[in-house]
Amino acid sequence: LPCYGSSIVNSPRGSEAYIVLPLCEMGTLQQYVILGCYPYRSGLIHPSVPPEVQAAAPGILLKVALALEALHSAGFRHADLKADNVLLHRRPDGGIAPYLTDFGSVTSVVQVLRSKRDRQEAQDYAASFSTASYRAPELWEPMDQQCDTEVGLVVDGRCDVWAFGCLVYALIFASTPFESATQGLSSLAVQSGSYTLPELDAGSTGYHKEYSRYCQIIRCCLTVQVL
Repeated sequence: LPCYGSSIVNSPRGSEAYIVLPLCEMGTLQQYVILGCYPYRSGLIHPSVPPEVQAAAPGILLKVALALEALHSAGFRHADLKADNVLLHRRPDGGIAPYLTDFGSVTSVVQVLRSKRDRQEAQDYAASFSTASYRAPELWEPMDQQCDTEVGLVVDGRCDVWAFGCLVYALIFASTPFESATQGLSSLAVQSGSYTLPELDAGSTGYHKEYSRYCQIIRCCLTVQVL
């Protein structure tokens, strides 16, 4: 997210930081996830979804992935990637620029958990700062794996990759992969990597190639680590 200016102002209450950021008048990606950007299930796109959002979806996801790559290269993991944390800005040329935001959850890209206490602390951190429906399985209980080894359990950028797979799924199917309207989020499904990919409706056959590509990305991202 570009910064157009900043200033530190001293007052009787103490120092206050002011930062000028761009106005993302299109809101968050979550607004369009709720509506459903693609007609895979009903054959129709919600009338409130701008056609340019649907057309820009591949580019939006690519730029989010590049943002994660840059973050990981700098030695950090976002730890709370979700549709709510992707802002959309309409550029002067009419295109859509996505911005990855909310870095209050950021932590080291690689953490080595050498004991059960380390793992408990990592899971507690994830429970506080990460959204459950996007959280990787290694950050869930139960802690039945022994971490008291010389090597330890490695938690790294693959947690963000898992969240990215959930984001792609949400954008395409208007829900995250491990929750339903009737049963809510299933932690057991997350830990086992059990989810389903809705089939194309009869009226959506024209999207078959695009649908297959998205499903391939989802499958690659939602791979349970062998702990």
